[in-house]
Amino acid sequence: MAVVNMFFRRDIIARQYLDRLSARFAKEREGLLLMLSTDLEQCRHIKGAGKYGEQAQQQYLFIKEKYDTFRTMLDQKLKRGELTYARFLGAAEQVYLGGLDTLRRIVVLLQSVSTIDPDYIAKRLAELERVVAPDPADEREYATLKKRLALMEQQLKQVNSLLTDNEESMTIMSQTIATVAQMRTGGDLASMDLETAMENLQEIASRRYHTE
Repeated sequence: MAVVNMFFRRDIIARQYLDRLSARFAKEREGLLLMLSTDLEQCRHIKGAGKYGEQAQQQYLFIKEKYDTFRTMLDQKLKRGELTYARFLGAAEQVYLGGLDTLRRIVVLLQSVSTIDPDYIAKRLAELERVVAPDPADEREYATLKKRLALMEQQLKQVNSLLTDNEESMTIMSQTIATVAQMRTGGDLASMDLETAMENLQEIASRRYHTE
């Protein structure tokens, strides 16, 4: 009886912890959502970087859609009071919040290059290259323009890497949704499948929070 009580108490403590984690997630998500939508719309219009802003804006919608779908699927297949439900939801919330945080980092990177006009730089470089006898000032301008262009390319390379991270997260979410969808109501699915899905979610969530 003591052993049963011990495991029962451990489950209660685990659920309480996951409840607190979920409440914290809701608060953090609310703050991110308030800023992200407007910022991502503005990023779509940055010269030379609009395609990245557009992809980030699409990810914003897709990540939320996948999280909402996953939560609906859990409600259909498991009871909210079950520890498995809480574990899955907690991991999914971390992945979702990590995706939003990645989008925030993307916004900051895109904003950092918003004052760099690649069309202007390309035009000036072409003009300077046509100068027959460039003086020292022309050479300094040419060098600094190349540096500015290289800085933009470096920032956009980071943006592209972060966008790929989010695509990976969405793939894991899709795979997890497919796994949960195969469950019969009440949780009838091989425990190995559930644990693999859980580990995949937790691994991607952990990676998002330890690559800052």
